[in-house]
Amino acid sequence: MLKYRDKPIKEPLHLFKVIKIFFLKNTDLKDALQPKAQKILSLINGIDGIIQNITSSVCINCTDICCKNKHSYYELSDIIYLCLIQEELPTQRNDLLEMEPCQFLSKNGCILKRYKRPFRCNWYFCTDLINFVGEYGKRQGRTMTDTMQLIINTRNEIIETFFEYINSSQNTNIQLTKVIIETTS
Repeated sequence: MLKYRDKPIKEPLHLFKVIKIFFLKNTDLKDALQPKAQKILSLINGIDGIIQNITSSVCINCTDICCKNKHSYYELSDIIYLCLIQEELPTQRNDLLEMEPCQFLSKNGCILKRYKRPFRCNWYFCTDLINFVGEYGKRQGRTMTDTMQLIINTRNEIIETFFEYINSSQNTNIQLTKVIIETTS
């Protein structure tokens, strides 16, 4: 039985293409998961302004940037989500060192829209950010943390359903299973 473990995928384009094709052939699963992915998209967009206010207040003055290239890699769950919301995978550079600044970081912040960023990028908060959230306002902070929990729960539902489908299907695409095992193990 195939089990899920999320980890960064340094060359995700092939897996992205395989999963896109998988969803084209398995429209019942795609149709079941797309509303959940759309919910995540809506939730992320709903708190984008709060997060932008927080990060623009804290990160602009940071001398120890958290946005390292090692965190810019997509995981399997990110790839599934992007396929479900019908977005393309951003082009990634594999020639950068892991501790260099993130390949998507500009002097004005991330060049990717928040909903297209790897999960780990959106939900990592350093100590300074966490402290600022506490000072930012209880209501906004609560809205953000409650929404983040909904996103995490919905993301987990997508992954669980995806793997249940793969593991129970009599017509499991063996190449997909093989690629998933190779890229996540």
